[in-house]
Amino acid sequence: MHTIALYNLKGGVGKTTAAVNLAYLCASEVRPTLLFDMDPQGSASYCFRVRPPRKLKARAVIQGGNALEESIRESDFPYLDILPAHISFRNLNKFLRRQKHPKRRYGKVFDKFVGDYDFLFIDCPPGIALEAENIFRACDIVLMPIIPTVLSIETKKVVYSFFKDKGLDSSILLPFFSMVDGRKKLHLSTIETLRQEDPRILEASIPFSSEIEKSSLARKPLCAVSRRSKGARAYAELWEQIKDRLWGAVAS
Repeated sequence: MHTIALYNLKGGVGKTTAAVNLAYLCASEVRPTLLFDMDPQGSASYCFRVRPPRKLKARAVIQGGNALEESIRESDFPYLDILPAHISFRNLNKFLRRQKHPKRRYGKVFDKFVGDYDFLFIDCPPGIALEAENIFRACDIVLMPIIPTVLSIETKKVVYSFFKDKGLDSSILLPFFSMVDGRKKLHLSTIETLRQEDPRILEASIPFSSEIEKSSLARKPLCAVSRRSKGARAYAELWEQIKDRLWGAVAS
């Protein structure tokens, strides 16, 4: 099973929308896919019209017992299941600190899905704490959407420093540009500069698009409702580049 996290230190950068569309694209290739919504806001769960059962609480995630697996829900799309978020997930860091090996707990939790799914996508909460470190240690790829603005660039630097300070494998960290406005010279110049400085940034860029916003209102992935739209084509390109990186890593 391949595990891919969608993460950023800050919110509002297109993380959840990317998670929703990439999980859909993966499942559309007849690959059993699970999208684990770990953000207590539950935006990915909302997009797929699923609600968490009462028994799904933060403690169930940490323990990784039957309550977690029994909380998985089918989506409206073949091969795509959803593990919905619960508001209690805001307490996950607190529960993790009580564990014997708090930095590697999620690896054991995610292993429970091996055999049932080919891909696990994780919509991570914003912030950088013990929970984020757990996810980083358990993933094959950490995708980080960044808006081409000064604040987002500084955020990227903080995440890179965190990986270095914690001795994490920074090769799994793959940024990509999100919410790009091609009419803004600042966006275009920032993209050009950062691509020269950081070869890890993926080539695909997700545009700022009203179609993407409307798909959230429709509570469906953009790639399912408007495959020929500019945004859907951008997500498809991003997915192809992710697979190239993943298969290349496996081959090497």
